[in-house]
Amino acid sequence: MMNNNNKPKKYDAVLGGNNPPPLDGLVLGGIAGVKRRFDKANSEEEKISFLKEALKYKELGRDWLLEIIEQSYGDMAWEAFDLLWNNLEDKEKQELTEYLPKLLQEDILRWNHWRKDNHDFRIDFNQVNFSKLDLNGADLSNINFCGANLSQADLSEANLNSSDLSNANLSNANLIKADLSRVKLKKANLSNANLSNANLKYVKIYDFYEVNIEGTNFKGVTATRRRRRKSGSTKYQEILWEKSFLEKFIQDKI
Repeated sequence: MMNNNNKPKKYDAVLGGNNPPPLDGLVLGGIAGVKRRFDKANSEEEKISFLKEALKYKELGRDWLLEIIEQSYGDMAWEAFDLLWNNLEDKEKQELTEYLPKLLQEDILRWNHWRKDNHDFRIDFNQVNFSKLDLNGADLSNINFCGANLSQADLSEANLNSSDLSNANLSNANLIKADLSRVKLKKANLSNANLSNANLKYVKIYDFYEVNIEGTNFKGVTATRRRRRKSGSTKYQEILWEKSFLEKFIQDKI
């Protein structure tokens, strides 16, 4: 009986047809092969499935996923980001946050879902330009916005709880029903911003000493006033802030 020398052995690499490679296997042709299959894919769902192959190629795969984040939009960019985020150490994750402003702009619902799972991770949007963007309903809590440009942005019903807005430009911004509780506003520009029915609970009123509130709408703003009890404990009293109240406070401080 003749031996079939053409028959592949157990560990030989073979060219397949249209069948996908094993889930834990490497694609013939390396990362270049993955890219070719990605480019030829007929649907976004199929393309996303090939992204998962990238991490098997370490740095080459990571570099490719970063390219996808930069050059793609929506679900494709988010899928590439999530793959990297879930496989990086905290130090490396901090470097990855530079792509978050782009992702936030593209899909707020996806952002809110990601933010819910990573709420304790401190994000730095220092000096980032968000001018004129639609960020309605976005979860922007516990973020460093120092010096950021949020002028004319739609932040209505956004959650900015505990964020640092010091030196931020919020001129002409829409902050209707926004949650601004516990935010820092030192030297922020709120000129002509609309804060109707916004929540400013536990915001330090002394921050307003250097805040530009020219033309700002504070109608229906909810805030708190801190009062000392005789026992020495602190009591917070809920109040409605009117612009005249703030202007009088600022005037008294000058």
